[in-house]
Amino acid sequence: TFELESDFTLNTLFHDLQRFSRTGLYFLSRSMLKEIEQLKHAEGTFNVNLLYHHQLSSSSFKVTGRDVVIDDQSFNHCYLEGNKTFTTWKIDRLELDDFTFIGDLTRTPESWKVDFLQIRDNKSFVIDLEGEYFDGQSGFDARINRLQTNLAHLAEWPLLKEYIAPYDLQGNINAHGQMHVEILPQSPRWHIDTLLTASARAGAIKEIRFCDTENISCHYRSDRGITLRRITSGLLDSDGDPLAHFSIEKIDLDLANKQFVFDESEFCIPAPHLPQVAETLHDTFPEIFTETIASTVSILKKEGELVGTLNAEISPTLYEVQLQLSKGKYHYYYRDHELDHFVLDYDPYEFKLTTQYTYQQHAFWLICRASAPALDFGELIFTDSQPEQHMLLPDDPALIARWEVDPYHGFILQKIEGELSGISARLYRDPDRLGFHDFWYLAGEVKIYPPKAARLLSTYVNEQVNAWQLGKGWSLKGKWKIGKAEEVSSSESEVEQVHFKGLLEGKCFEFNGYHMNSLVSEFQFSPDKILFQNLRLSDRAGVMHCEQISCDKKEEGQWCCSIPLMVANDFRPSFLQPLIDEVQTQNKPLVFRQMDLQNFKGDPCDPNSFTGKGRFYFENSSKRNLQNTIFAIPAEIINKIGLDMAALTPVRGTIYYEIKNGKVFLTKFKDVYSEGQASKFYIPPNTPSLSYIDFSGNLNLQVRMKQYSLLFKFAELFTFSVQGTLDKPAYSLQQQPQAITKN
Repeated sequence: TFELESDFTLNTLFHDLQRFSRTGLYFLSRSMLKEIEQLKHAEGTFNVNLLYHHQLSSSSFKVTGRDVVIDDQSFNHCYLEGNKTFTTWKIDRLELDDFTFIGDLTRTPESWKVDFLQIRDNKSFVIDLEGEYFDGQSGFDARINRLQTNLAHLAEWPLLKEYIAPYDLQGNINAHGQMHVEILPQSPRWHIDTLLTASARAGAIKEIRFCDTENISCHYRSDRGITLRRITSGLLDSDGDPLAHFSIEKIDLDLANKQFVFDESEFCIPAPHLPQVAETLHDTFPEIFTETIASTVSILKKEGELVGTLNAEISPTLYEVQLQLSKGKYHYYYRDHELDHFVLDYDPYEFKLTTQYTYQQHAFWLICRASAPALDFGELIFTDSQPEQHMLLPDDPALIARWEVDPYHGFILQKIEGELSGISARLYRDPDRLGFHDFWYLAGEVKIYPPKAARLLSTYVNEQVNAWQLGKGWSLKGKWKIGKAEEVSSSESEVEQVHFKGLLEGKCFEFNGYHMNSLVSEFQFSPDKILFQNLRLSDRAGVMHCEQISCDKKEEGQWCCSIPLMVANDFRPSFLQPLIDEVQTQNKPLVFRQMDLQNFKGDPCDPNSFTGKGRFYFENSSKRNLQNTIFAIPAEIINKIGLDMAALTPVRGTIYYEIKNGKVFLTKFKDVYSEGQASKFYIPPNTPSLSYIDFSGNLNLQVRMKQYSLLFKFAELFTFSVQGTLDKPAYSLQQQPQAITKN
């Protein structure tokens, strides 16, 4: 039996061992002696107690150390207790400050076999592992049978404190897997690489509580950090009920570079839970999930679920966040918006949002850029092209709105330039108006191609554009007052927030199926009133002038249109230029020297409500080879009664009409004569409702003649009837009753 108890200092012991190694007499392994030889600094005091039993072939040992420093490793307290029997070493307890080791090791001729080793931090974690270390190798592999971690105490580690402490991590991790430990010749002395399968229980970050999750892949490298993969979990409220669900492909914490990566995270949040989730995320990550973002997210969906993906990369000098949302309807700035392919990128230098936006009947792309992090100026790009194509083609048509945030007036539009879907704009901030919180003030010109632009307006407007065959050549020049978004009903559109005052111009424009030269009018538009003043239309076919056309919106939502007086002069129908190329025909002599429309009123959406009256004076030179322009009576009818065509051709006169019940009634012919006043034409008396043209083009005309030539006196026995449509009229002759004839 042998027993030894002694005190020694580490620096003296290592110094003596280094001197002894030079004698060539070795009782320690060459690798250990080499490590000792390379030590530059070692100090600390130890008390050693050894007990050896020869008959039992066993020995026990107990070592206590204080203030131990070996190069860059230091421990305030060290303690080792255990025993050796034959080739088996049992470590009852090894303490290095807060770390405790317990294990069973077996010495083989060429290795140390670790049958069991437990490593424990008093509060943070416990690891059970087994493995084998072969002599001469710099590392060894081990299997981790159990790893348990209490996240609440990881913040006590100096290496993790700055990452974990601010977030108040909670929860327990259980894992198993593989570990490789490499012993390095210089500091740090250890390199650890582990690959684990883990589960999490009762997880929390500050006020955010998580559902339990299984089968998390965890990769830890001591020289880099932690990588987690395939995390499926959810958020819980204070009662433990689920608020949201998410799955994360990868979370990477690079401790060496102080970099955090959040990759391919998919989330699903029911709309009723959005306010609570947004508030919780803002409280936990106020620098990234700002108050503005939180307030936006809280009302982003009114129904259904908010579904998307989130990627983030955060480091001391840079952070990048990317948010993608699934196709659907989103609520923003008091409006619902139909979005698809939504991608938001955010870093310290730029905020960028790209999405396909559906407005009314048209889908286009919206790109928003802003300076970050202040977001105090930027631009909105509207384009019909794919964003990638637009970026590659600088000349690709797009409508660009540049904006800034003024500390006194809020969000301000500085200018709008470019073109989109039939709209070409050059608008600038009105220099005469500084702007207010409720409106944007702009001035400039907007050119409109209605067939394409109508897609951005209501279905009714689109139908009217098609009905009126509005084409190219239209523009608005003047000042715009655009209301900022307010809490309005979903039935109202953004157009109802637009005010305009200036000129409406048409140059070589298209209207109602015809090319026309020019139109100009003072024009005002507001949500409840449309006003034309001094409207003048000039064309080779004639000139039209109107002092005023007003459309007012009534309380019931209906519109009422009013035209006190409209006058057209020298109107030649044959001079009109149709949009569709037709075979060129000879110009016809019919000319309306003057046409007027008086006291016109009605609902533009209801033609049956139109009322008004007027008259037109025409001239129509008679030619024997020219068919009658007004009545277009077929030659076979003329031949049946044996009349010369010139006698049935009105060459001048005035016709009065009245508009009501969806029809234009011809109420009176005044001084309507044929050439040489051989015939006079008139509406049959007591039949004011028989002669009309309705708004669908249907005809019902009854015309009689008074002959001043005895040769054609018998023509007064007939009434000329025109029915059918304007495109396909049908003619007939009706004999007048004998009593009427005698009169």
